[in-house]
Amino acid sequence: MLISVIIPMYNEEALIEQTVHRLLSLQFGEYDFELIFSDDGSQDDCAKIVKKIAQNHSNIHLIENKTNRGKGAAIREGVLLAKGDFILYTDCDLAYGTEQMESIVKEAVATDSDVLIGSRNLHPKGHDGVSSLRKLTSKMYMKLISWYTKCGVSDSQSGLKCFKGSVAKDIFSHCIVNRFAFDLEVLLLGKQFGYTISEFPVCIIHSDEELNRNSKVHLIFDVIRMMKDVIKIKKRIKTIERVE
Repeated sequence: MLISVIIPMYNEEALIEQTVHRLLSLQFGEYDFELIFSDDGSQDDCAKIVKKIAQNHSNIHLIENKTNRGKGAAIREGVLLAKGDFILYTDCDLAYGTEQMESIVKEAVATDSDVLIGSRNLHPKGHDGVSSLRKLTSKMYMKLISWYTKCGVSDSQSGLKCFKGSVAKDIFSHCIVNRFAFDLEVLLLGKQFGYTISEFPVCIIHSDEELNRNSKVHLIFDVIRMMKDVIKIKKRIKTIERVE
């Protein structure tokens, strides 16, 4: 069995080398894994760093894009390239740590889950280390999304999600959202296609504050933009005819 780990990256030169080496130490028991770094038009040297390390590791793959389209687009490309029986994606800062990555994959394999998503709301320390403003905004957004879309999960925006490989390819092949609302599009499509979506308690291990980096999320602007995308997603999904 092969596990695919997808990491989107955009201007991550400061931490990418450490991230790659931490990911190379992942332990999935008897299962092999591949690392797919999907560069979203970075203007720094993070892609060069990955490419150099990949020379000595055949399980590292790099997708290079010249233009910045968004995290959703970067992950979608990674999913469609992945060869894994199970596919996991998370952010380049490894906010949830490698142990939780290992745990969610092992749970997904053991339960043969279609979709297993991390939920900070199910973990007693799920939002520790996050600023009060960001925590409040995040919870308000999630409650609004849950009410409006009836998506049936407690944390649609968690940055740690695991899919059965065939399920991920089916869902992502129908996706078009490139930026932050892509997570919701994925979940709503999965629900419409009849896949089982379960949740797994996770907590943030490495916050932006700890890493001394600024979040790429602009609270007010991006929440407004995400809500606009959510309205479009809900309307569009009703019109999708799935090709078996």
